[in-house]
Amino acid sequence: LSASLVATRLKDYKVDNGLTPVYNCVGLFGSTCGVPAPKWRHKLRTTLQTPEGIGLSLQWRYFGKVKADSLSDNPSLSGPFVFDPGSRIKAQSYFDLATTFTFGDNYNFRLGVNNIFDKAPPLVTSGNAARPGSNLCPTGPCNGNTYPA
Repeated sequence: LSASLVATRLKDYKVDNGLTPVYNCVGLFGSTCGVPAPKWRHKLRTTLQTPEGIGLSLQWRYFGKVKADSLSDNPSLSGPFVFDPGSRIKAQSYFDLATTFTFGDNYNFRLGVNNIFDKAPPLVTSGNAARPGSNLCPTGPCNGNTYPA
């Protein structure tokens, strides 16, 4: 039996572009901060490996809550037009399951399913370029009104 935890606690994500006051993107996402930057995220994997060469593994992927950067009171980030869906993204948990079979010394067969509960990703709006603060899903990091990462 084994377990592993890979976690990130994001304390500061300060941006100083030299043009606007310094801003911190921790817990935010959107047109200025980009991809969601939760304060906490992790992957916890527990694996059971038997002497017969059969293994079973469960992984928990967790992403903390975030809100639109345009909701911030920082003047470098705030925007007058914040549209839903997705001005706030709740904490998300996804579970993955995998099994392995070892044959002899040289062969290992792995079968896995990511997101075993088929949880849909949270949606965010792509907004309107003419309305500052409304584009929470900029082209590039955002695809299909969600952040794939």
